[in-house]
Amino acid sequence: MTPKIGYTYRNRQHISDKLGGNPMSGISVSGQTDTINIFSNDGAIYNDEWDGKSLNYEGQGQYGDMSFKGANGKLRDHVVNRKRVFWFKQVQNGYQCIAELRLRKVYQSRGLDAKKKNRLTIRFVFDTVKTKPSFVPKIDPSSPTVLELSGTVQSRVGQGQYRLDLVKKWNSTCPITGCSIIDILIASHIKPYRLCEKEEKYDVNNGILLSPNIDSLFDKGFVSFTKNGRLVLSSRINKSVLKQLGIDPKSTLTVTKGMRPYLKFHRNTIFHK
Repeated sequence: MTPKIGYTYRNRQHISDKLGGNPMSGISVSGQTDTINIFSNDGAIYNDEWDGKSLNYEGQGQYGDMSFKGANGKLRDHVVNRKRVFWFKQVQNGYQCIAELRLRKVYQSRGLDAKKKNRLTIRFVFDTVKTKPSFVPKIDPSSPTVLELSGTVQSRVGQGQYRLDLVKKWNSTCPITGCSIIDILIASHIKPYRLCEKEEKYDVNNGILLSPNIDSLFDKGFVSFTKNGRLVLSSRINKSVLKQLGIDPKSTLTVTKGMRPYLKFHRNTIFHK
């Protein structure tokens, strides 16, 4: 038996009884069928982002660095092992099967565990194999940077009012590289979107307009900025990398008072010292 997309199961035990797997596990590998069932819960410590075409899903493990032992490894290898992946989202009356997925890539990121301690997390990016049209989020015109699924699942997108606000704030230019090709500049959150409180997600103080090269380094914690805007480099890379990417190691950023708490969070939580 395989999950029926669109069907709402009473609870995880109901799913386990029908499909197999551990009802207590967020990544439930069935020994009875060829499926791996993954779950997203409202209010959980994990941050899962869905845009109707792909799911960015955080791996399993509440404390310390995540590893590929156990369920995370099995989810990573599901294609090789010929396992099908189905995603269930918690709804008011149970768990609804939203989509069948296929893994596109896996990467590591920085985040917080259940004790709010800094750690390495594993993130899985899945493409949609099958879903229902009604589950594909529609852009909310009153909040164009958010995609919504039944009003409960939200995900950042690259365009919208927030990006326009950052373009205006930074005069359509990356403050580090000086690039002004507006089509390639990225509205980068200082405190990652997935870790933000609601009001922080759209706070212009929590954003920098960056070129793709510096954005990637900043997002993955290889560079950060002091409270005075000085570029700081992780011990994991050397200055030659910056030169290869055309970034001046002596670059500085104009920091406003409102940006300082976000930069402090980035240095303490995201940055690889």
